[in-house]
Amino acid sequence: ICILVASFIFSVGGIVLSLAQDKVVLLVGRVTVGLGIGIASMTVPVYIAEMSPPHMRGQLVTINSLFITGGQFVASVVDGAFSYLSRDGWRYMLGLSIIPAVLQFFGFVFLPESPRWLLQKGRSDEAHRVLSQIRGNQDIDEEYDKIKASIEEEEKEVGAGGVVILRILRHGPTRRALIVGCCLQMFQQLSGINTVM
Repeated sequence: ICILVASFIFSVGGIVLSLAQDKVVLLVGRVTVGLGIGIASMTVPVYIAEMSPPHMRGQLVTINSLFITGGQFVASVVDGAFSYLSRDGWRYMLGLSIIPAVLQFFGFVFLPESPRWLLQKGRSDEAHRVLSQIRGNQDIDEEYDKIKASIEEEEKEVGAGGVVILRILRHGPTRRALIVGCCLQMFQQLSGINTVM
């Protein structure tokens, strides 16, 4: 549902941007698009990770990142072509962002919720059915049990009273991975990559 909401927000932002008559409306449209992108960039990788087979999880999440970068490149090339239009080229440039948002919306309408999410909501029969659908003829009982055990462990941790994030940060390898990941993201943004792309 979050991904559908993100796609809708992104589409509305694209429409606002393409129809803007002044800089305040442009700013509102940009903030709206940013909100949609922010929601999608947090939820899509989680959905991919929860739906993909364990042995392919890392590859598929990485491919998602590669497609984002590739999409930025293609958008820059297409936007460059629109920049030669003397009148309203910028409107087409900004309005074109609606297309991937609409495609994502309609693509995700037909996809099921992840088995993990369904189990967290207590819909175990539906989770088992979805896992069976996405894994085809594979034996899913072991994976189903692992997902269920993982959720039960998380609930037990939360029920134990401690702040889970603090316990995670006390674990050295996890803390180092988090610091490296945050620093990489920070340096990427500080390098001006959005201007380049």
